[in-house]
Amino acid sequence: MDFTTNGEPLFEQIVKRIRQYISAGVYRPDEKLPSVREFASAMGVNPKTVVRAYEILEQEGVLYSLHKKGYYVSPAKEERKSDLLTEFRKMLPYFLQALSKEELIRAIEEEKGHD
Repeated sequence: MDFTTNGEPLFEQIVKRIRQYISAGVYRPDEKLPSVREFASAMGVNPKTVVRAYEILEQEGVLYSLHKKGYYVSPAKEERKSDLLTEFRKMLPYFLQALSKEELIRAIEEEKGHD
């Protein structure tokens, strides 16, 4: 990967490149990305730079991680949305035991306000 010296941080360049790879189908949904060390070595960058890029993409929902297994490309957005709703519905009874419906709705609305 060629990095530019236009002042854009390396981690942001890596984020953009991974997005391009996903859009181009180089990395497909649920495909494992190279390990942090492999990616860093191949690109000639510090592993912390790759971790930062992977974490940003995970926060954006582009990637997901599995403990001690690595980072993977998230499924297509609609498929992921369906999975999230299924998981939410599984947890909902536990939340409703501890919170009133109004408290739960308020918490969701407050969280949405942080976006």
